[in-house]
Amino acid sequence: MLATAWHKQRLNTDKWVQEYAVARYGKFNSNISNAWKILLQTTYSNPGYQEGPPENILCARPALQIKSVSSWGNLKKGYDTALFAKAVKEFASAMPLFKQSETYTIDLVNFTRQVLSNRADKVFAGMVQAYNEKNSPVFEMAVKQFLQLADETDALLNTLACYRLSTYQQQALAAGNTSSEKKNNLHNAMMLITYWGENNPKEDNLHEYAYKEWGGMMESFYKKRWEIYFDYLRKQLKGAQATAPDFFTWEHRWVAANEKVMPKKIKFSLVQIISRVFSGFSFG
Repeated sequence: MLATAWHKQRLNTDKWVQEYAVARYGKFNSNISNAWKILLQTTYSNPGYQEGPPENILCARPALQIKSVSSWGNLKKGYDTALFAKAVKEFASAMPLFKQSETYTIDLVNFTRQVLSNRADKVFAGMVQAYNEKNSPVFEMAVKQFLQLADETDALLNTLACYRLSTYQQQALAAGNTSSEKKNNLHNAMMLITYWGENNPKEDNLHEYAYKEWGGMMESFYKKRWEIYFDYLRKQLKGAQATAPDFFTWEHRWVAANEKVMPKKIKFSLVQIISRVFSGFSFG
């Protein structure tokens, strides 16, 4: 959109995107070119107006009915997610030739993150259906798949420093001149990406306002929160007494317990993760 200001004639979008890809990654590649053609048909042709991009259900405060992660967002994807996944697989096939390209690697991680997020939408829907039908075996299978997607996303994001929670924690500390400033900076940084608010349950409407899909966050915060909720649902399926989780209190306690730089956890290489994501991947 911004590029149009520098042109007198109407832009040929297909041609511009191909030139953009060459400029961004340094050279032409047919796999990348084909992938971007499909990206233009899917994520970059999302119809209608919406405030911000579609959100990731893995990061939502747990519930059976979820319309958005943040107070202002939504989960709807207005494109063919199966076709998008095929585009990302095509894009990933160029990895051996572009492993030294930082921009290519950043985009590959981000595109793959979205593939996992889209897959989580379907798994979540299946989990809710199984719960409503009181089908415990199918419910447990869906829960396992959902949590695995959180783990896979965490491992993926941890492969790059720009997608790690620890990177931003270190920046928050570095911005302080005194120990008191550093401590306050880190507290504020952690509060802003989680509950974003005061210690008043009645004013709990801005949680996830600035949520982040970061390595470290996916496993230690979002996944843990879902595990608490799934334990609650299991008790309900069994007819046992169950008290609904108090996420407001849990989130505040999590921030207080994590006001320190989270250790870097690189469990798998990007090559291993990409191979695992797309090996036998169902595009339906």
